Amino acid sequence: RDRLRLEEEDGLERDRRTGQEVGKGEYQFDRPPPGSYSIRVQAAGFATGRSHWDVHCAEPVRVRLVPEHPIAGIVLGRDGNPIEGAEIQAGSNLFCIGSDAETRSDFAGRFTLHWLDEGAFEVCASADGFTDDEKEKVSAGTADLRFTLTPAAPFAGKIVADDDGRPVAGAKVYVSCLRDPPFEGRTDAQGLFQVRKIPAHCRSVWVFHEDFITKHLSPAGVQEMARREQRVIRLQRGCSVAGKVIDAATG
Repeated sequence: RDRLRLEEEDGLERDRRTGQEVGKGEYQFDRPPPGSYSIRVQAAGFATGRSHWDVHCAEPVRVRLVPEHPIAGIVLGRDGNPIEGAEIQAGSNLFCIGSDAETRSDFAGRFTLHWLDEGAFEVCASADGFTDDEKEKVSAGTADLRFTLTPAAPFAGKIVADDDGRPVAGAKVYVSCLRDPPFEGRTDAQGLFQVRKIPAHCRSVWVFHEDFITKHLSPAGVQEMARREQRVIRLQRGCSVAGKVIDAATG
C-alpha cells in the first residue's frame, strides 16, 4: 500500500503522522501543529520520494516519484542451506543515518529490497545465532547479491586484576554497536564472563568495575582477543580521591 508520512524536523519528540488519501494521488494531513516537516512518500514500484514542507505554506507540496531500483539476493548459512527470517537493511550510510530499505528473507533465503533510488548502498544481513555479513558499494538494481552467515560463537573470557592476577567478580562487559543496543555480560566469582555474540558491526568492548580503571578494546583488539586460546582481560586498579566542596561566597 502507498504510504505518505509527515515527520517534524525539529525537536527530540517528533510528530509523526500518516497522510489520508483523498484520491487522484492526493493526500492530506489532519491539522499538524506549526513547524517545519519532512515528507516521505513510498509507493509500490517507485523509489522513496522526499520533500520539505512548512505548515504555514499555502501551496500544496508536489513530490515526484521515479521508478525504483530494487536489490535482490539470497542469504545462506556456511553449510549452503537458506536462512529464513534474516533481516536485510540497505542505506547510503547505515551506521550514521540508518536504513533506506529493509526486509526479511523468505523460506528459500531470498529477499528483495524495494523503494531504492539509483546509487550505491551498504547492505547488511543479520540473523539470530549468526554473525552479520555486510557488503559495501552495492549498486541499486543488483539482482544476485549473496550473503553467507557464519554461526556466532559467544564472546567469552576472564577478567583479572593486573597487579596480582586475581579474578575480578561483578565486572560489566559491554559490546558497543552503532546499530543495536549494546550486548552485555557480567563476570562471576571466578572472573568469567560470556557475551552472546560479537556482531560484524561491533565497534568496541568496554569493561567497567567501580574499583578498577575502565578498560576499552578497539575492534582490532576484540578480534585479536577472539583468536586467543586464553582470553584474559587485565584491569588496573583505580585510586580513591577525597576532598571537600565549599561555597565560594561563604567559605
